[in-house]
Amino acid sequence: MHGLINRSFELFLRDCYGDRTWERVARHSKVDPRGFFLLQSSSDSITATLVDEASKVLKKPSGELVEDLGGWLTRREPIRRLLRFSGRDFSEFVEMLGDFPNRVVMIIPSLKAPRIVVTMRSAQHYEVVVDSDTDIWPVLLAGILRGMADDYGALAVITVTRQGLNVDVAMTGFSLMRPFELVPHAVAGAGS
Repeated sequence: MHGLINRSFELFLRDCYGDRTWERVARHSKVDPRGFFLLQSSSDSITATLVDEASKVLKKPSGELVEDLGGWLTRREPIRRLLRFSGRDFSEFVEMLGDFPNRVVMIIPSLKAPRIVVTMRSAQHYEVVVDSDTDIWPVLLAGILRGMADDYGALAVITVTRQGLNVDVAMTGFSLMRPFELVPHAVAGAGS
């Protein structure tokens, strides 16, 4: 798995559960508690071990942790901004998921993102197939979708299946959409 995934999981644990929790998980996983480098590759087994050990330490199901990581990623402003370029509303965002791996590779060429195929089964019902060798990607994507549904103000039911995900968009205007501008406002006095 790419170092970006392991580093993201490390930062998620540090941010949500504290440095001591990360250090404990790292020791149990037999990885350097100082953390991962972004561009450092490692085997999928290390990522799986990290998730399993965090699950034991936190007494939380591993799938729930990975999904929480996906939601946490959507609250990081640089990532959120990249994701919001994928659609005007949540339904359009889901429809554009198939382009996501190509966009990721443009930014991080060494990241092997899984192929994603989105099929609209009926109005507001999507089937998302995630072509991956690991169970982490579909669950991570479920967390990202939940986070982005909140960001867009949509009410959606996202279910992880054997092949990927089912996404049912119940309401697109369920709550207020978080503000988003293509160009963030400049800080007063900057560049003067």
